[in-house]
Amino acid sequence: MKEKTFRKMVESLNSHIPEERKTLSSLLSESRPMVRGKDGSIHVFKKKELDKIAEIVPKGDYDRLLLPIYIEMNSEYGRGAGRIVGKINCDLVKKILGERYYYERDDEIILYANDIGNLRRILPTTTQYIFAIPI
Repeated sequence: MKEKTFRKMVESLNSHIPEERKTLSSLLSESRPMVRGKDGSIHVFKKKELDKIAEIVPKGDYDRLLLPIYIEMNSEYGRGAGRIVGKINCDLVKKILGERYYYERDDEIILYANDIGNLRRILPTTTQYIFAIPI
């Protein structure tokens, strides 16, 4: 398969990604918290999830935490593994899943299938998969 064709396929897999993510602070103030996807779809956040995140994240980070949190899927991480990027995102995920860790830096962690499943069960509307291809 040509690289250009493959890239187009990955772009179509990522068409649900928001045009623009919103801060936790902004979403908490909305009566119907949502973002619009690049494909025009509407992604609604559950208020109880936002409240749960607000209990965990320090108030000073409400304006810095962008939602949804992306779980980047890439074959370079291994089968079923995904990456979380950003210090605030990583700190939140560690508090939700526990401190046991895999490949980790302050601003990046690799999660394996079981942990991704657990994270998605706990935060189904505030996390989203994105797909990447190795270059």
